[in-house]
Amino acid sequence: MKKRGNLGILLTIFVWPWVYLLLAWARDGAVTQAAVGSSLAFIGMGVVSALGLWWFVNRSRNRTTRISAVVGYLVLCPFGLTGALFSGLAFGWPVVGTAVYGGIPLVIGTAIGYFLGHRVSEE
Repeated sequence: MKKRGNLGILLTIFVWPWVYLLLAWARDGAVTQAAVGSSLAFIGMGVVSALGLWWFVNRSRNRTTRISAVVGYLVLCPFGLTGALFSGLAFGWPVVGTAVYGGIPLVIGTAIGYFLGHRVSEE
Protein backbone atom coordinates (compact mmCIF):
# COMPACT_ATOMS: atom_id res chain seq x y z
CA MET A 1 0.00 0.00 0.00
CA LYS A 2 1.41 3.36 -1.04
CA LYS A 3 1.43 5.97 1.70
CA ARG A 4 0.45 9.41 0.53
CA GLY A 5 0.20 12.70 2.30
CA ASN A 6 3.82 13.24 3.27
CA LEU A 7 3.84 16.57 1.43
CA GLY A 8 0.79 17.68 3.40
CA ILE A 9 2.51 16.76 6.64
CA LEU A 10 5.61 18.66 5.55
CA LEU A 11 3.49 21.72 4.82
CA THR A 12 2.14 21.73 8.39
CA ILE A 13 5.54 23.13 9.39
CA PHE A 14 4.59 26.39 7.69
CA VAL A 15 0.94 26.45 8.78
CA TRP A 16 1.75 27.57 12.33
CA PRO A 17 3.60 30.79 11.36
CA TRP A 18 0.63 31.65 9.14
CA VAL A 19 -1.78 30.99 12.00
CA TYR A 20 0.22 33.40 14.15
CA LEU A 21 0.13 36.02 11.39
CA LEU A 22 -3.63 35.58 11.10
CA LEU A 23 -3.99 36.09 14.85
CA ALA A 24 -1.74 39.18 14.71
CA TRP A 25 -3.85 40.58 11.89
CA ALA A 26 -7.07 39.91 13.81
CA ARG A 27 -5.61 41.58 16.91
CA ASP A 28 -3.93 44.62 15.31
CA GLY A 29 -5.83 45.04 12.07
CA ALA A 30 -2.58 44.80 10.11
CA VAL A 31 0.43 42.53 9.85
CA THR A 32 3.49 44.42 10.99
CA GLN A 33 7.10 43.64 10.23
CA ALA A 34 7.60 42.69 13.88
CA ALA A 35 4.76 40.17 13.65
CA VAL A 36 6.37 38.57 10.59
CA GLY A 37 9.63 38.22 12.51
CA SER A 38 7.84 36.80 15.53
CA SER A 39 5.99 34.28 13.39
CA LEU A 40 9.25 32.59 12.46
CA ALA A 41 9.47 31.29 16.04
CA PHE A 42 6.50 29.05 15.25
CA ILE A 43 8.58 27.04 12.77
CA GLY A 44 10.02 25.14 15.76
CA MET A 45 6.52 24.13 16.75
CA GLY A 46 5.78 23.14 13.17
CA VAL A 47 8.90 20.99 12.88
CA VAL A 48 8.28 19.10 16.14
CA SER A 49 4.59 18.53 15.43
CA ALA A 50 5.19 17.57 11.79
CA LEU A 51 7.83 15.02 12.78
CA GLY A 52 5.47 13.46 15.31
CA LEU A 53 2.58 13.44 12.86
CA TRP A 54 4.75 11.99 10.08
CA TRP A 55 6.09 9.25 12.34
CA PHE A 56 2.68 8.10 13.58
CA VAL A 57 0.96 8.36 10.19
CA ASN A 58 3.70 6.40 8.43
CA ARG A 59 3.70 3.82 11.22
CA SER A 60 -0.04 3.22 10.78
CA ARG A 61 -1.00 -0.05 9.16
CA ASN A 62 -4.54 0.89 8.17
CA ARG A 63 -6.73 3.84 7.40
CA THR A 64 -8.48 3.88 10.79
CA THR A 65 -5.23 4.33 12.65
CA ARG A 66 -4.04 7.07 10.27
CA ILE A 67 -7.30 8.99 10.57
CA SER A 68 -7.26 8.61 14.36
CA ALA A 69 -3.72 10.00 14.53
CA VAL A 70 -4.69 13.04 12.46
CA VAL A 71 -7.85 13.58 14.54
CA GLY A 72 -5.75 13.44 17.72
CA TYR A 73 -3.47 16.10 16.23
CA LEU A 74 -6.41 18.31 15.30
CA VAL A 75 -8.14 17.93 18.66
CA LEU A 76 -5.10 19.22 20.54
CA CYS A 77 -4.35 22.07 18.09
CA PRO A 78 -5.98 24.71 20.34
CA PHE A 79 -3.90 23.53 23.31
CA GLY A 80 -0.72 23.53 21.25
CA LEU A 81 -1.41 27.03 19.96
CA THR A 82 -2.18 28.32 23.45
CA GLY A 83 0.99 26.74 24.79
CA ALA A 84 3.04 28.25 21.98
CA LEU A 85 1.58 31.71 22.50
CA PHE A 86 2.36 31.65 26.23
CA SER A 87 5.76 29.99 25.85
CA GLY A 88 7.53 33.33 25.82
CA LEU A 89 6.77 33.62 29.51
CA ALA A 90 8.81 30.49 30.28
CA PHE A 91 11.66 30.51 27.76
CA GLY A 92 14.03 33.20 26.59
CA TRP A 93 14.39 31.57 23.18
CA PRO A 94 11.10 31.70 21.29
CA VAL A 95 11.84 28.77 18.97
CA VAL A 96 12.55 26.44 21.90
CA GLY A 97 9.49 27.63 23.81
CA THR A 98 7.10 27.12 20.90
CA ALA A 99 8.64 23.73 20.13
CA VAL A 100 8.23 22.54 23.73
CA TYR A 101 4.93 24.10 24.77
CA GLY A 102 3.35 24.07 21.31
CA GLY A 103 4.80 21.06 19.53
CA ILE A 104 4.82 18.53 22.36
CA PRO A 105 1.05 18.74 23.04
CA LEU A 106 0.43 18.13 19.34
CA VAL A 107 2.68 15.07 19.35
CA ILE A 108 0.90 13.80 22.47
CA GLY A 109 -2.48 14.27 20.78
CA THR A 110 -1.23 12.46 17.70
CA ALA A 111 0.06 9.59 19.85
CA ILE A 112 -3.22 9.30 21.76
CA GLY A 113 -5.16 9.26 18.49
CA TYR A 114 -2.81 6.69 17.00
CA PHE A 115 -3.05 4.33 19.97
CA LEU A 116 -6.84 4.67 20.20
CA GLY A 117 -7.13 3.97 16.47
CA HIS A 118 -4.76 1.03 16.78
CA ARG A 119 -6.83 -0.36 19.63
CA VAL A 120 -10.10 0.03 17.71
CA SER A 121 -8.69 -1.54 14.54
CA GLU A 122 -7.41 -4.59 16.48
CA GLU A 123 -10.94 -5.59 17.45
